[in-house]
Order: sequence, then structure tokens, then C-alpha cells
Amino acid sequence: MPETPNSPERSPKIDLLVRFLPLLVFAFALGIRLIGIGWGLKNELHHQSLHPDEDDVLTYSQNINPAQLKFTPGFYNYGTMYLTELRIASDFVSTYTGSPKANDVEGYWAWASRCHLAGRILTAIAGSLTVMLVFMLGRSLWGLVPGAIGASLLAVSPGHVVHSRFQTVDVTGAFLAFLAVYGAVLLYERRDDTAKTWLKLLVLASVAAGLSAGVKYTGGIAILSVLLGVFLAGKPKHMATAFGIFVLAFLVSTPGVLLQPDQFRQGFGYEMQHSATGHGLVFAGTAPGYIFQIGNLQTATSLFAVVLGIGGIVVALKRRDLAIAIMLAFVVPYYLVIGHSEVKFLRYTLPLLAPMAMFAAYAYYAAQTNSRWRRVVVSAFILAIGGVPLGGLRSTAISTAFMLDEDPRDAAAKYLRTKGEVVVGLPRDPWYWSPTIFPDAPAQRMMPWPKRQEAMVRDSRPKALHITDDAGNPTIFDVRLLAKHPEYIAFSSFEFGPARRLFGSSEYAEVSTVQTFYTELQKTYDLDRSFGTPWFQIEDMQYIQPEVSIWKRKDLK
Repeated sequence: MPETPNSPERSPKIDLLVRFLPLLVFAFALGIRLIGIGWGLKNELHHQSLHPDEDDVLTYSQNINPAQLKFTPGFYNYGTMYLTELRIASDFVSTYTGSPKANDVEGYWAWASRCHLAGRILTAIAGSLTVMLVFMLGRSLWGLVPGAIGASLLAVSPGHVVHSRFQTVDVTGAFLAFLAVYGAVLLYERRDDTAKTWLKLLVLASVAAGLSAGVKYTGGIAILSVLLGVFLAGKPKHMATAFGIFVLAFLVSTPGVLLQPDQFRQGFGYEMQHSATGHGLVFAGTAPGYIFQIGNLQTATSLFAVVLGIGGIVVALKRRDLAIAIMLAFVVPYYLVIGHSEVKFLRYTLPLLAPMAMFAAYAYYAAQTNSRWRRVVVSAFILAIGGVPLGGLRSTAISTAFMLDEDPRDAAAKYLRTKGEVVVGLPRDPWYWSPTIFPDAPAQRMMPWPKRQEAMVRDSRPKALHITDDAGNPTIFDVRLLAKHPEYIAFSSFEFGPARRLFGSSEYAEVSTVQTFYTELQKTYDLDRSFGTPWFQIEDMQYIQPEVSIWKRKDLK
């Protein structure tokens, strides 16, 4: 453009940089998420991933066969979209790295590990695309600096970064939900565009909402933002079209709704029941979800990020900013849904993190007209991104170090192997929480207990012992284990922590059982060694760093 006193000509290099800024933001976010992405995969100690859900998700994905147009996995606790994506990824893995041969156990688990890695990379891409969308929407609405600030907050949010390294549904579902919200805001902001351009946005937003529901059902709440965006754009007659496209996209992504209705109802019903009844002792006795999830938001981002986000909402409501109102059409009902649930995992807050980054960016945008408030907000942003007192870049760096270092379960297994011919008592049947003293210790629950027990007896080094009941089923902290006098007892914070928090409560029978076991344990055993630093208290962040405690019989030298 011609040079003027008020508008200096920009160099072509700067124009090129501005054009490619979204890709640079994406690359920055992806680089962070790829560091440590190999955490917990198969190694010389264990076959399965140390994440409790990844093997199940991969197994169910293999029931899909896109080449034969079969998209009915028979599993509907989640929608089918992510399972389809993972099946396609696993087919690429098989094509380019080889498939496991029949009866080749090691080969199968090596293949599964490669599939997990492929799925994790797809998750990292989805998480990084979400960061890019925050930047693009913030820049479009309020300018370059607010967009960059919002993107920076999400890019280094520890909850988002850690879960972007897992082969699970949550980050992909959150990406698609925010893509729908992104499109919904543009439907209002670009209401004066040509009809063809506007309708393309309508299709984009509606399809994204439907696909989000096809990944995880609660993502479908994003359609409310789309409908409000259409209404505020002054085109209410298109609301029915948006909803119809949303339903169609969901059915295409999860055709089992129509093709396997009984199994769909069973899976969907299980999720509803699970949300209503809780998750064992993990969240028993904790604050109501509406309060608990605020703490999860703080852990997932940082204290100051949450404060800035709430501040941005308050200011936006006072100013009647309709773009923020469109985002809130998703955020508020979604928060009410997860707040009502008795299951309170941090991952349930992931769809809120991108909108919260936008609200925080709006706080900066609104403060630009007031020099005093601008200094306060800028200071708060520095603390939020840096992670003071917790969260942000600080927690992300710590969690990344955990994921790069040796896992405590592996470290505990190696330590126990130095003890020679001893017996290690396991108060619970082995799973992701156990020291990896035999290759199938982290085997998923779909592997029947007798088969897991057989593997434990056959392959554990040192020898592992777990007490079963009269029917041959596994038990939980059975004091009869202590009567067998194993040289060592090993358990993790996953198994012991929730019950320990409730010691003294008579409401839960399992708490009394664990407390009795612990009291008897201290009489004849001493704590010998602990592995791991439980930096995060919430379970689905503690996946990457539990504490494994090794107790030694007192009469041993």
C-alpha cells in the first residue's frame, strides 16, 4: 500500500509473517505437546500403555472397518467419531510399519504401542489447532495482542498440554466444540457477508457441533452457540437448518444410533448412570461439582487465568458484548452439566479452556482504555502464563519433565527386582496403578481376571501375590494378604489415596477395609521406599506421576 504519514508501508517480510502467524502459533503449540508424547508406552517392563483408557479405546476402534463401510463398534459410552479416526490411523500404522502376526504377543503390543503414538499425535494436532483457533478468533475480534495472549494462555495450560499427549477422546471433542463456537461467533460477526459465504459458515459450525457430539456426547451442547449466533445475525429461519445439519453430522459420525439402537442405549445409559453415581471413592466426600470443577479449571490453567476469564465475562456482560454471549451459550450449559455430575475428572473441563482463554483475552482488550487497569491485567497475564503460584508454564514444565523421566511404576519394579527371590504383596489386582513387575500388569479390565492372574503368577519378577475371595475374584486391601507374610507390600496413590482421605468415615465400607489393612500393615511393615511425586492431586492428571509406596517386612535386614 502507498506510504502515508499515518500508515507507514509494511515490508513484504512483515506481511508474510502476519499471514503465517496462525501456522506459527499452531507449530508452537504442537511443539510443546509433542515433548513427552511417548510417556507410558510399551517398554522392556510392560506391554500395555500406563494410561488406563488407551488400550480399551484402541480395542474398540478395531471393530470399525472403513474399507467395508462398517462404522458400528458396538461400544457407545462415547460417540464413534474418534474411534473411526483412530482406526484409520491404525490402518496407516499397519500399512507403513507392519501388522502383528498371529500368536505374536510381543509383536501385537509393539503394534499397539505404535497405534497409541499415532493416536496421540492426532490428539496433539487437535489440541494445537484449538490454540490456533483462539488466536485467530481473538485477533479477528479484538486485535493481534489479545489474540496472542489468549492463545498463549491455552498453549501452556498444563491440563490441556498433558491431555493433548493421550490417545483419548477429550481433546479432539473439545477442539470440535470450540470450532463450532468459533463458527457461531463468525455467523454473527459476518452477518453482512454474501449469502453463500455465510451459509458456508453455518455448515461449518453445525457440522463441527455434530462431530463433537460424535466424539463425546456433551460436545453437542455447542449447537446452542450456533443457534444463538444464527438468531443474533438476524436470520432465525436458518436455525432449523443449523439444527438439522447438526443432527445429520452426529448420525453420520455415530451411525450406531440407528443401526445398533439397543447397544447405543446401553452405552449412553451407562454414561448417564456413571455420571449420577460417581467413580468409586475417587470423588467421594468432595465438594459439589459446581465448586470442584472451579478447582479443576485452576489446575488445568492457573489461578490468574481463571480470575481473568471470570473478569472478562463480567465486563463483557456489562458491555453486552454479543460475541461473548454466543460463547457463553455453550459455556454456561456445559458447566451446569459437568457441575451436576458426581464424576469430576479434570478432563471434563477441557472444552471450557479455549472459551476461558477468550474471556481472559477480552479482559485485556477491555482494559486497554484504562491505564491503571491495563497494568493490573498485564501483570495478571504474566503471572497466569508463568504459572504463579501454580499452573501455566511452570506446571506444564514440571508435568513435561515427569513424562520424559522414568515412570514411578517402572522405577518401583526395577527396585523390587534388585531384592532377589522375594514375594511382593499387591493389595489390589494389578492395573495401571501397579508397579510393572510383570509385562501384563497394566492390562485393561476387558482382560478377565483369571487370565490376568495367570499372567501375574507366570511372569512376575519378583513373585507377586494377590488374595482372591472364595469365588476367585480379586479383593481390595484384604488383611489376609498380610497373614501370608510377603517380604514386601506395594501400592500406589491411586489405590490408597482416595480411601486415606476418608479415614474415619463410616459412610463407605471400602474405607473401613483399607483403614484396617493400613493399621495392621504398620504393625509388621515399615515404609521402605517411595517413588514418584504426586504433583497433581486430581486422578486424571496424576496418571503421569503417581506415588508408589514399597513397604518392607520389619524382620528383614
